[in-house]
Amino acid sequence: MACILGTGAQGIVSVYELDPHFILKGHEVWHGGRRKRAFVPAKRSKAALAVEDMVYKRLGFHPHILKYAGRVLVAEDTFSLKLERAKGGLRSLMLKCAAPAEQIRLQMAVQISGGMAHIHSQNVFHCDFSCRNIFVFEDWVVKIGDFGGSKIDDKEPLGAEEVRYELPLRGREWEARDYIKREIFALGCAIYEIMMWKKPFAEMTDDEIDENYANEVFPDTNGLLVGDIIRACWKEEFATAKDVEGALRKQLVDTQDMASLSLSWSMLRALQSFLYSLWPTW
Repeated sequence: MACILGTGAQGIVSVYELDPHFILKGHEVWHGGRRKRAFVPAKRSKAALAVEDMVYKRLGFHPHILKYAGRVLVAEDTFSLKLERAKGGLRSLMLKCAAPAEQIRLQMAVQISGGMAHIHSQNVFHCDFSCRNIFVFEDWVVKIGDFGGSKIDDKEPLGAEEVRYELPLRGREWEARDYIKREIFALGCAIYEIMMWKKPFAEMTDDEIDENYANEVFPDTNGLLVGDIIRACWKEEFATAKDVEGALRKQLVDTQDMASLSLSWSMLRALQSFLYSLWPTW
């Protein structure tokens, strides 16, 4: 029996029977020479899968992009995409797991920023980036996937950001918003979601979020370790995703240095207490 993991906006995901470390993503699932499930409408799924195939080939290997193993023939003239299998999607795991340590979440933010910087370096824009499209592996390593809605070169994208991740118009026409700025705004939302372990304005409807963003009202980042970086993403202050990655890496190093310094002082105080205990009493 084919093990179907789920149906997304662009295709059906099932376990690859010849190697369960991989999944197949396609518009049809076949088992034993029989079709078990089909995506409707098939035309939309086929178009998105064709884009995704092109994007993965363009991107090549990157430690924070899902590993692509090419197309697999599942039936006559029917192909699926073969991808490495994650533990799960980040957003779904947020509902099941307690948040890891802040340092780990910051590392996750660095990873997705590096992945996005690589995507942009290959003249690709995700166009539907969010924690729905980030996948988790062992030790909280995260990778970006789901490129069916992406823009590659001059081709028009098939996708768009969810409302919580959508750059406000700010006096522009919808089509006039720069793709880099759109992606960096979405990146800031993903960093917020990772650091807070919940969606931006999780309790609000899409209409309420739309109104807030139009009025420049964003989730509160006061007290967040990287709140200033998130706000800069939302205010369109970063020129590239590489700049965001650099700012996050600096924060990560600073945090590690502070932790090391704190540990050193703790060890010194412990040593001091031990030496005092050896001092003879008069």
